Amino acid sequence: MGGQIGEVNQQFYKDSDLKIGAYINVYGRSFLICDCDEFTKEYYRIKYGISKIIPYSSCLAFTVLLLQ
Repeated sequence: MGGQIGEVNQQFYKDSDLKIGAYINVYGRSFLICDCDEFTKEYYRIKYGISKIIPYSSCLAFTVLLLQ
């Protein structure tokens, strides 16, 4: 069922949504999460028990092409 005219539909990402290899929508554009900083790796290690976070290799190859 559709919403009311003028209704604000706010949906927020949770930390569990933000993982390497996931696509997220930001202002109507799709972004692929490729890597994260050391603080985020530590946070995910403590909260979710994820000890090994590996960067998404397709992103790294694309970055190398852009820098050439």
